[in-house]
Amino acid sequence: MDNNSEQLAAVSALNADLQVKLSTLQDDHAKTVADLQMKLSQEAKAHLDAVAQANTLKEELAAFRANVRLNAVKSLFSDLHREFSDEAAQPYLDMSEASFAAISNDLRSLKPALKADYFKDTTVNGRVPSKSEQDFATQLFAQVAGSK
Repeated sequence: MDNNSEQLAAVSALNADLQVKLSTLQDDHAKTVADLQMKLSQEAKAHLDAVAQANTLKEELAAFRANVRLNAVKSLFSDLHREFSDEAAQPYLDMSEASFAAISNDLRSLKPALKADYFKDTTVNGRVPSKSEQDFATQLFAQVAGSK
């Protein structure tokens, strides 16, 4: 009986010790899980902030590229003495970068170099032609030269 009592006391002490260790481990586990959840939440927020910033930068880059292309198209029209309009510019705005660069370079290299007073010297009646007449002549020359 004494032996059983001693074993019961030893097992009870061991059980109490294991209960304390189990409780400590559960508390540590709960704290670790809470810390990991907080870190995960912070990382998720940082990720969402980075995605939002990347989207903003993409939008700014797209707007910048569109503005650069618009200015390039306006410059091309000016160099070719053509009237700029949204409708006439749309095909150039929709082109890929490589296509636009190739076409722009081709059109600039094939454009006629006409002096402003060229038509004044060649008109029979001596009147100065309007800009639209100069544009028409430039386009006619471009068609004959094969650029259209």
